[in-house]
Amino acid sequence: CTVVSWSEVRMGSLQLGPTRLPVCPIGPAIVARSSGGSVEARARLNSPVLNGHIGSSPFHVAAASGRVTGQAFAFDRLEARLGRSASPIVFDAARLTGSLGGKGTGGEFSGARATIGNVPILLSDAAGEWHVTGSDVTLDGNALVSDRAENPRFYPLRSNDLHLAIADDLVRATGALRHPDTGTLVTDVAIEHRLSTGEGHATLDVPGLTFGPGLQPDEITRLTEGVIALVNGTISGQGRIDWDATGKVTSTGDFSTAGLDLAAPFGPVKGMSGTIHFDDLLGLTTPPGQVMSVQSINPGILVENGAIRYQLLPTQLVKIERGEWPFMGGRLVLQETVLNFGRPTAKRLTFEVVGLDAHTFVQSLGFKELDATGTFDGVLPMIFDESGGRIVGGRLDSRAPGGSLAYNGVVNKADLGTMGNIAFNALRDLRFKSMIIRLDGDLAGEFTSRLAIDGVGLGQTSTQKIIRSLLSQIPLKMNVTISGPFRALIATAKSFNDPRTVINTVLPRPLDDVPGITTEVRRVEENQQQTQTPVDEQVTTAPPPTER
Repeated sequence: CTVVSWSEVRMGSLQLGPTRLPVCPIGPAIVARSSGGSVEARARLNSPVLNGHIGSSPFHVAAASGRVTGQAFAFDRLEARLGRSASPIVFDAARLTGSLGGKGTGGEFSGARATIGNVPILLSDAAGEWHVTGSDVTLDGNALVSDRAENPRFYPLRSNDLHLAIADDLVRATGALRHPDTGTLVTDVAIEHRLSTGEGHATLDVPGLTFGPGLQPDEITRLTEGVIALVNGTISGQGRIDWDATGKVTSTGDFSTAGLDLAAPFGPVKGMSGTIHFDDLLGLTTPPGQVMSVQSINPGILVENGAIRYQLLPTQLVKIERGEWPFMGGRLVLQETVLNFGRPTAKRLTFEVVGLDAHTFVQSLGFKELDATGTFDGVLPMIFDESGGRIVGGRLDSRAPGGSLAYNGVVNKADLGTMGNIAFNALRDLRFKSMIIRLDGDLAGEFTSRLAIDGVGLGQTSTQKIIRSLLSQIPLKMNVTISGPFRALIATAKSFNDPRTVINTVLPRPLDDVPGITTEVRRVEENQQQTQTPVDEQVTTAPPPTER
């Protein structure tokens, strides 16, 4: 073994400073010529270290060991640094091989890890080819691309077309990042970094990332876990990350979607459309005033064709500035609130009801025999947590001059007696001056409604005129409490007249697609209407109690 040393070596733009390399022979000598052959070097390098410059950029190379055989060489556990110490290009490889000669120097690498300046991206498990031509260096291969943050924001992605080029003072890298399991293209990345200053930028182009049964957002980022699920739709846009000589990193981005469906903690959301602008893409924050239009949200009460104005805050906080939807002839307004999606907490939403039309609301429930009039205003405070959603302290107040309730359903020819007859006739046209509805309970379970009805009177019913005349002189107030699984009761009642709402979910295809089914359903509905008897007729023609 011997020590090979020099004070300086220059080859084109490559300059090596003072170096000492311990070199040992592989075979009888470090340099030898076989009989009739050429001179060939066969040597082993123990812990070689090289320092110098490529152009004006400093570099450092070290390895655990190296071998030189003729024009071929190999290094194990290579460590390389290029550029300013504050923001260098870092390249570590488990093994690097190459050869000298021809039009340049080149070879292969495997088990590599790399970072570029202050770009918050780590390349790992990389393998491919490298080439040096003059002062230009290129690498082509594949790598796993990860987030360098202490708490990674996205899961590793795979690039199979990674290309990195170093020419003069500029480093350029490109690659398509794909989901490792499905191969879905997530984003195309392009990076530029200046060695002399440590400045640079990266662009992230998302041409169209589609979510569905094969890929969900929580397979790409942990930030959506417990926030959204069952996402269907496409997102597109572009982001940009910039870093300066001091190491400061900024990022922006604009991303759009049209017709995105998802499940949120407060219910299913359909048809989200809009563009979101990030003032900190890496931190996922936005300026105020972001707007998203929504086809429908169902937090227990279906609302359609509205818009939400919001802002994304640090640590996964979402500030709802305002939401508004047309609702049952009036408007439903979501008041300002802040939702914490960073940890499991109760989500509190307060909806303001403005101008709800009682007739529109009752008709939406699907009860043909029940009708109401009147206009209501109020608030619906809602809480959503791991156990579901509920209304706590909801209240609706009728506007002056009041309204009416009317029930004209089938009584099944039962003998109701005198008071029952009066009651059902009263329900055919019940008037009120004011009504207060208090709502509390689980949206999907036990629900309680308390109605305080004041100024009760009877309308123009066809019978019991004397009773109506007497009651009109008496101030009446009704207090009604209704308890039960509200949504389940409505669904069950509606299914009696139209079972399609129940069986549609288990059919192999929609009923409307079955030939002749629409005509048959219409014929059955007409027969039902012809066989129904008005309330007055059924009550007055009921048989005597002794014959019942």
